[in-house]
Amino acid sequence: MSSSTQATTGALATTLILAISWIVYHISKFGSREPGLPPGPPTVPILGNLLDFPSKHVYLKFQEWAKIYGEIYSLKLGSNTAIVLNSPKMIREFLETNSANTSDRPDWYVPEYTTDGYSLVFARYGSTWRNLRRAVHDILTKEACTRHLPIQRAESTQLLYDILKEPENVYHQCRRYSTSVILSVVFGTRTPHFNSHVIKQFEGVQRKWDHINGPGATPPIDIFRFLRYIPERWAPWKAMCNEIKVVKESCISVLRTIYKLNDLEVNYAGGILLEAGSDTTAVFLQFFVACLVEYPQVQKQAQKEIDAVVGLDRSPILDDWENLPYLQAVVREVHRFRPIVPSGVPHTNIQDQVIEGYYVPKGTYLFMNTWTVSHDENDFDQPGDFIPERFLKTEFGTKEGVDDSARRHDLPFGSGRRICPGMQLANNSIMMNAMNLVWAFNFNQTCNPQTGELIPIDLNNLTEGVLSIPKPFICDIQPRSQGHADIIRNDFMEARSIFAEFEQELSKEDSDFVSQY
Repeated sequence: MSSSTQATTGALATTLILAISWIVYHISKFGSREPGLPPGPPTVPILGNLLDFPSKHVYLKFQEWAKIYGEIYSLKLGSNTAIVLNSPKMIREFLETNSANTSDRPDWYVPEYTTDGYSLVFARYGSTWRNLRRAVHDILTKEACTRHLPIQRAESTQLLYDILKEPENVYHQCRRYSTSVILSVVFGTRTPHFNSHVIKQFEGVQRKWDHINGPGATPPIDIFRFLRYIPERWAPWKAMCNEIKVVKESCISVLRTIYKLNDLEVNYAGGILLEAGSDTTAVFLQFFVACLVEYPQVQKQAQKEIDAVVGLDRSPILDDWENLPYLQAVVREVHRFRPIVPSGVPHTNIQDQVIEGYYVPKGTYLFMNTWTVSHDENDFDQPGDFIPERFLKTEFGTKEGVDDSARRHDLPFGSGRRICPGMQLANNSIMMNAMNLVWAFNFNQTCNPQTGELIPIDLNNLTEGVLSIPKPFICDIQPRSQGHADIIRNDFMEARSIFAEFEQELSKEDSDFVSQY
């Protein structure tokens, strides 16, 4: 072999060794935590922390890690980076102070595949999101929400009337209320019964939608992107996405607006109001009822207060709210005790940046860990117990001396530019119904007819997905007196004139139901 051939062979061998070394080095680093990131649990090559990432109730694992690594830590999910924010201060610095750069969403395949990118919750930060946000915001401004109060009040009287007639269906009646309010506000129609086709269809698709967007519902398709190309016959999650897409489109009528939106944007602008507005209000009311059942001393104290303010000759009105500090504390405690989106919908940052001294690479998942923020033992006495009185002692229910300068009452509605645009409408519904329910009924555990034992509600029996929803429960509900029952019936009949405006385009099934009144 000539010297030139030997030299060429040697050079090729050296190049091959260097290439292999480069590949091995980078594979070994794939899944590792880059310099400058917040600390976090140990990683393994390629997968990072993926094996430790839970497939359900992720907020509980987030809390466990927070106790070890503090108010901010990082995770590696394959090559992706996640930062978990566990304090009001960190949420403020990352998602509010830097909201211009941290208001994007991850490039998630399932929401994109299912909604064509036209979901206000999951849409990437850009012109489509801004158009959707503007349309939704103008429907739900503070002034607009004032115009919506009559139908909200009327729907609230029906909720009381429905519970009076069918107390065993309170769980589903909360859903009917919240869905009917959004339908009325957005589409000018309502749904008068919890067994209406639109309610059942919408509820079914929402639970599938919530589940499929939760951790563990699909393979890690956003980390190992080749998985996206698996044929549908071998990817049952794709079939579910297609089913959700078809049902969503059939549920959503065209929303006519003055905005320059294409058909998909119009549909999903209305759809997101149904999804977000209906879900969050219904879930809050379900938790509210369950807490009244399980904490009878709280219920009695709230009833004592509302009797002193409202009396027995009328039902509550919105102006009564400011005179009910204990009930306000109960509502805030429900938000703290069982946050509806406990680990938040993650933001991402548009550009690399340094926040609080930490390097945050472009596209980092930023989780607002609401559960830990509201259950931190350093900030709250007995955070696992339902104690509304904590909010009478301090503004945010925290221990004396805790720094609350970064804490917000509207934290359950999100942060930064992604904060829920329907917050005012939701708060009006929560205030009305919290007052009405406490004023009207006694809520108790029901008896097992065979053993005579009381059946408690398991407040930890929750769904798995993005939202934390109590699974259906049973309880015993009775009107507080015959006088209360009479007022409920009278209020409902007086509301019929308000309902009439929203009952022009009901289905035959719903029209027949209304005619029974």
